[in-house]
Amino acid sequence: MEKTVNFRIADITTSQFAIFESDFNPGIGEVEMDSNYSYGIIPEQRLFISTLSISFYQKEKVIIKIETNLAFELDEQSFASFIKGDKFIMETDKLRVFTSLLYGATRGILAAKLENTPLKTVILPLVDIDTITTYPLEINLTQNG
Repeated sequence: MEKTVNFRIADITTSQFAIFESDFNPGIGEVEMDSNYSYGIIPEQRLFISTLSISFYQKEKVIIKIETNLAFELDEQSFASFIKGDKFIMETDKLRVFTSLLYGATRGILAAKLENTPLKTVILPLVDIDTITTYPLEINLTQNG
């Protein structure tokens, strides 16, 4: 039987946000996007940190930049279940849950920040999280010195 991961959202922040209205042309319609996900832990606090950085482009110029961070506080048993020797290893299915929460939060934050701007028509599209998180996450607990 699969174990449940018990957690609470400890913090949600927007560490970067910028819009470049002068580079946006609503008549073009084509907006490209790239994204980067990163993860970390603070073992002493049992925190799992997830970060999503997204840039939207139109004609190779950045029109929107957003970076959000979610910190999840895991209970002791859940955090301990990811410790394997000197590594923190999160199985793909569990990672997908946290990635989905991060993406959804970012989607909402972006919609709120673009409200009443000319860029309000730019939305963060729905994605298949299974295509984003395709392998387990491994974080070394020891630092090379």
